[in-house]
Amino acid sequence: MSIISGITSLAMMAFLVIWLFAVPVVLTGYNILSCLDSLRPEGFFRKRRKLLDFLIVINGFVLLYVWVEVICGDVEWYKPVIIGGGMNSNHAPISGLYGELFYLPVLIGAIFLLIMLYSEKRRPPLVTVFMIAVVMIAVADLFLLVIQLIYNDNDKSVTLAYCIPPLVYAVNYLLVTVRAMRREISAHLEYLSHNKENSTGLSHKLYVMLDKSYKWVIAGFVLLLPIIAIVTIVFILAGQGADGAIKAFTETADWTFSTKTPPPPEQYEGHYLCTVAAGGHRKVVKPTRYGVRLNEKIIVNRQLCVANAFEDLIKDKTPRFHKSVRGFYDKHGYPLCKKITTPLRADIVYILMKPLEWLFLLTLYTFDTDPERRIAVQYTGKTLKDI
Repeated sequence: MSIISGITSLAMMAFLVIWLFAVPVVLTGYNILSCLDSLRPEGFFRKRRKLLDFLIVINGFVLLYVWVEVICGDVEWYKPVIIGGGMNSNHAPISGLYGELFYLPVLIGAIFLLIMLYSEKRRPPLVTVFMIAVVMIAVADLFLLVIQLIYNDNDKSVTLAYCIPPLVYAVNYLLVTVRAMRREISAHLEYLSHNKENSTGLSHKLYVMLDKSYKWVIAGFVLLLPIIAIVTIVFILAGQGADGAIKAFTETADWTFSTKTPPPPEQYEGHYLCTVAAGGHRKVVKPTRYGVRLNEKIIVNRQLCVANAFEDLIKDKTPRFHKSVRGFYDKHGYPLCKKITTPLRADIVYILMKPLEWLFLLTLYTFDTDPERRIAVQYTGKTLKDI
């Protein structure tokens, strides 16, 4: 069962790597080529353009949410972060109280983008300008997030790494916006060129006013002010305040726009496999029960019990060798424990430890007369002699 579990875990990790890194790279390449009109009409990407656009916008939004909420940090500014113990060592870059004021405009802008790309019908000019204005707000939000993630007071060693995935999404979002706007504007200008002589009324006057491409963008910027005013009124009525969208970035700690001073972090000292069992995602690390270590209750999984049973075996059989192993572990294990600060890192350590777990199992089944019993008693407060 442990081999099957290991294969499943490796498959899940491979999927995550492909989803988080390979897919965005491929979609970004397609998006750049698409903006440059370098795709052949009969090409694989051209035939699947709608699907790829959907993946860029919606799948990218999901990845952005996962990255910000899971990888960057999920602890509110007024709570102490736990260094070690499977907890994230950063505070959340987006305030939990005002988070929807960031995500909602981006999501609505994404929906408008897809409508502009998918719909073949020409819309009234004011509707198009309104959609362009909302998308502009979403683009501005995304680049504000990138700036927010550029600086991290708590983890300066990887500061720039935090902003790279959101930057990739922001650039892709912008490129899709350019394509959608170009498509919309071309359709309206083509209509104007064919109907300039025969059309009358307000619609015709609007088309004449927007008879140059750049005027559509200017109109979008002009329309931003009334849209922002309406959104602000909605925020006030919803109890979020007129500056709720700004507070989404400022009511935080550790990041570029943060204005709050968090409480001091709390230290966690422990077995780094204990950290993995307690801090990883349940479907990956598979916690099985509670155990006792140093008179404190901990979460235990099979990998942890197998590793401890292996140590228990070599302690019984070769005390001197055990002393060397214990010294090596104390020197390198505890520093590693402090690096496991997110569920994803705990998952990665769990996967990387799988080959060693199998080696420990092989050793136990080769040199121990009752390996499963030795594994079962780990972290129960009892020994094999007791039972």
